Amino acid sequence: MWGGGLSFNYTPEVLDAQAKAFSSFMEPENFDDAADMGVALVFQNPGPVYAVGNSLFYVKPVANPPVYLPFTSIPNPIGTSLRLTNVSDLAIEAGGTLPPDTRRFVVETLAD
Repeated sequence: MWGGGLSFNYTPEVLDAQAKAFSSFMEPENFDDAADMGVALVFQNPGPVYAVGNSLFYVKPVANPPVYLPFTSIPNPIGTSLRLTNVSDLAIEAGGTLPPDTRRFVVETLAD
């Protein structure tokens, strides 16, 4: 698969470009069943650092799929890890971005 992270400084221009890219991604005529993605607004302290991050995932082994062009063409990224890889590698990467004291909660449902 292809995927990873893409990050930008938090600026009005980047926010506008992100909104346009996300709107394009969500247009029915651009639907691609191999594509998934997320957008995150990030604050990191100490710093403070403000950023916009994209997590892009494409389940076919295609580098730089066209569906993501509106995101990958935003100028001046401050970081990228986009690459051809596998699911476990991307899961390990995503887990490494969580703060060390992050806890996972299990939600239980009650049967009738």
